[in-house]
Amino acid sequence: MVGSPIAGRPAPELEDMLGCFVNTLALRTRVDAGEGFRALLARVREVTLGAYAHQDAPFDRVVEAARPAREAGRSPLFQVLFVLENAPVSQPMGPGLSLGFVDVERQSAKFDLTLALWEEPEAGLTGVLEYNRDLFDPGTATRWAGQLRALLEQAVLTPDAPLSRLRAGLAPAELLVPLQPQGTRPPFFCVHAIGGTVWGYAELARQLGEDQPFHGLQAPGLESGQPTVDSLEDLAALYVEAMRTVQPHGPYRLGGWSMGALIAFEMARQLLRQGEQVERLVFIEPSPTSYARGLRVDDPTTQGQLFAVNLAHTTGLPQTLPPDVPPGDSHRLLRYLLEAGQRTGVFGAEVGLAWLQRRQRVFNACLAALSGHVLEPLGVPVWLLRGTDAHVDEGGDRTRGWAALTPDARVVDVPGTHYSVLQSPQVEVLGRALARVLESPSEESSSPAEAGTERTPTAGPRP
Repeated sequence: MVGSPIAGRPAPELEDMLGCFVNTLALRTRVDAGEGFRALLARVREVTLGAYAHQDAPFDRVVEAARPAREAGRSPLFQVLFVLENAPVSQPMGPGLSLGFVDVERQSAKFDLTLALWEEPEAGLTGVLEYNRDLFDPGTATRWAGQLRALLEQAVLTPDAPLSRLRAGLAPAELLVPLQPQGTRPPFFCVHAIGGTVWGYAELARQLGEDQPFHGLQAPGLESGQPTVDSLEDLAALYVEAMRTVQPHGPYRLGGWSMGALIAFEMARQLLRQGEQVERLVFIEPSPTSYARGLRVDDPTTQGQLFAVNLAHTTGLPQTLPPDVPPGDSHRLLRYLLEAGQRTGVFGAEVGLAWLQRRQRVFNACLAALSGHVLEPLGVPVWLLRGTDAHVDEGGDRTRGWAALTPDARVVDVPGTHYSVLQSPQVEVLGRALARVLESPSEESSSPAEAGTERTPTAGPRP
């Protein structure tokens, strides 16, 4: 049973009258898991039109007739409200008058859940999910919002498929990208950076040779119909499950570029708790540990600025935004980036606004996961393949804080910046360095690369 308000203005002569005519309808629909979304939509339409035909019946009278069990502080008949604001709103109201919206902050939720949607020009449907904090925490509400989007996207793509096939969550195996699936050596699993994709590892996988299996772990949300995940622990758990579809048990070899290092570190923690062995933990140009401060970055302006900068580094777009493109306005930002990418030839025909929207949602979720995480020490040695021109070291610490979290941090210098280490010709040196790390015995402490190696077995960062 779902409640839904109705304007209560069925007659044309009531449309221009001032006053509150709103009534609430209680809608009950049967859901058959074997039928498709199209059939369910038709049934919901039939139920809704039937309720509209009796909209003059006050909700209080309906409650009196139904005589449901009552509970103080809770609405009778339903605890979930759906609101669709589809009435046209015109700004001009007459000479000297205009109509505008004022955001009103409510201190309490009237129902367990309230989903309110409205249509915005060009942006499509947008809305707000209100929830009772005594029943649900913010993470649950955020996850539900992502799952609803995923279900609707799947339903639109396959409207006649049985509802039972729609997935609110993720199939972890979908996140595994076999960049080099063949080979006799133990597989290497490499986690995505903050952008979520792993195709930037393709050349690195090729450099390792055909005998070295190489699997990328990409972020959820990149594919249409997938929800995003904004918890680093949850991401790590998903990737551990995905990894087990290829290698059920250890010893495991893990790695990651940039933010991927922090996720791989958390994966190692979870594997050790499960009694598994982590044989290699290799970080490629890792983010400093200070990026994980336990304070989530969710400011739209900061998110937009960082997204634009990251996209510029990975595509070649200009890093500086024009003054008339506020980074906090997602719609205008993405429109500008799309036009700039198409004008310069950076984006192909497959890149559209929906593609950029998914990329930004994934970026924002990864940024929240990274900034909201708190790192703790782990008794596993790590290799750090550090770009000599990256300029990411903080306070002169070449381990970027990792020496404080591991009993043995081994730094290997490779040529390149944070981004160019994965590009030719620098990736050739990176490939040789990674190959020697993976091939070396577990107890070996010598350098695996042509460039300089520094071993830091201390409990804290270098002075």
